[in-house]
Amino acid sequence: MNVFITGAAGFIGGSIAAGLVQAGHRVTGLVRSAEQADELKALGITPVIGTLEDSTLLAEQARAADAVINAASSDHRGAVEALLGALRGSNKVFLHTSGSSIVGDASGGKSSDVI
Repeated sequence: MNVFITGAAGFIGGSIAAGLVQAGHRVTGLVRSAEQADELKALGITPVIGTLEDSTLLAEQARAADAVINAASSDHRGAVEALLGALRGSNKVFLHTSGSSIVGDASGGKSSDVI
């Protein structure tokens, strides 16, 4: 299966992407930088450099994939609308994640007692 993942360099998206590659799937991942792209290539993931603001790029990648996983930002309405619009009527799978920060705080990685 050919899967497109936004947030492929992130904690959740990266874990999903690596697992899919290990399971034998072809994975294309959206990243924001050439450095992140190099990291994905080393894992067997085809990188696409762009942002969630690029609705044309998102739509193209969604149409080219068999399934789409949005692991970049659950709050980016424009990206979700672009992905869903491209998938409309295709019967392709769309998985939308909220990310790990939904249960975190804004500690910036520093120790915190806030839950």
